[in-house]
Amino acid sequence: MTTNEQVLLQSILAKIDRVERVVLEQRLQQQKVELLVKDILTVDECAALLGLSTNQLYKLTSSAEIPFFKLGKHLRFERKAIMSWVEQQRVSSHHEIEKRAANYVATTSHK
Repeated sequence: MTTNEQVLLQSILAKIDRVERVVLEQRLQQQKVELLVKDILTVDECAALLGLSTNQLYKLTSSAEIPFFKLGKHLRFERKAIMSWVEQQRVSSHHEIEKRAANYVATTSHK
């Protein structure tokens, strides 16, 4: 193989690699969109939505820390319930806690 042919081959392979990356990125984006509109999620879909491994998700279900239900032997997750659960996991900042404490002190009567 000549030098020109090698350069051409490397150029073609680089372009194929770029196309593969673009296609993969588009597939990932499509999957993310599908997860946001789908009402009932599988274990794999819920894990992907939450950014967890399936093992971590199974641990959360076995300790009843996350809402789920069973269809036969299969675990399923209601997307709305999962998103609500995620919101409940939020930890208040120090500023928010201090603000609530000050509000409580200001609104409660002192005896």
